[in-house]
Amino acid sequence: MTAEIIEYRGYELHVASEGSGLKVMIRSSGGGFAKPEIPRSRDKSRREQLIAEAKATVDALLDPPHEPRPIE
Repeated sequence: MTAEIIEYRGYELHVASEGSGLKVMIRSSGGGFAKPEIPRSRDKSRREQLIAEAKATVDALLDPPHEPRPIE
């Protein structure tokens, strides 16, 4: 299985066929796979949406929500 690799913010998004559909695996560059939950679909026409979901996952890993600071 050949995967297309998209570099995004220090991560690799591996877009690969899965049966009749697609999946996008998220891997830290030079490391193991970052998330066991991966965007997937049986519909190959959702490719761009799956990539957007994977990018959102990377964004959440790198930009976690900030805790509000207490008012002094």
